[in-house]
Amino acid sequence: IVTVDIDGSNETILSAGAANSDRANYLEEDRAPAWSPDGSQLVFMSQDQVPSCCGPWQIWSVNRDGSGATNLTSDTSVNDMFPTWSPDGTQNLFQRANGIGGSDLYTMPAPGSTTTAATTTLTTTAVTLAASAATALTSNGNASDSDWQRLNGAIQQFPLNVSVMTSGKSAGGTVTSDIAGIRCGRDCAESYPAGTVVQLTATPKKGSSFAGWTGACNDISPVCEVTANDAQWVSATFTRTR
Repeated sequence: IVTVDIDGSNETILSAGAANSDRANYLEEDRAPAWSPDGSQLVFMSQDQVPSCCGPWQIWSVNRDGSGATNLTSDTSVNDMFPTWSPDGTQNLFQRANGIGGSDLYTMPAPGSTTTAATTTLTTTAVTLAASAATALTSNGNASDSDWQRLNGAIQQFPLNVSVMTSGKSAGGTVTSDIAGIRCGRDCAESYPAGTVVQLTATPKKGSSFAGWTGACNDISPVCEVTANDAQWVSATFTRTR
């Protein structure tokens, strides 16, 4: 699973796993990535090749920087595939194939979430067997195409991801939003209700200057506005002045 900036730069492999892990040392077949609603994590289906092809499909999660790769469903008797997120980010919906030609839909707590009913907490750093917490939604062996739809009347949320780029040694600055959420580079991602207008302000640190925006903002003014109508990305560049 690979991410790349919208201009084609900064290609990053996310699903390789920690150094010297099985994921890093052996080929994996990774497919069907799905971002969490806040853009901080993704889930995907993976078929391991250890020691040789081909293991069962399992659901994995990983942080947006490629850290914390975790197997969420490690039941080797079934194939777990095509994960998606609930709109509130607390559940994952996926398709489980039973090995005899049928499949059903299951849910499980999303990584980093807590479900009161099951009193189960998952993290991306602990190896947690989420398969034991999975709940079957169907049982006729004829369900597929897992996709979580919103309740009628629910307010849709869209992620806004901000990054800070620098040009020149010791250059830098911050980007803050006028409404709660973003103070980058410490907190660079937030989700906002559809239609929300978010004002971003780029503030250079001493000895630096603001050079401009790229992404959803494309201007040299230090203040820009982004309307939450889709998943969006904004980058601010700061240069060294002296």
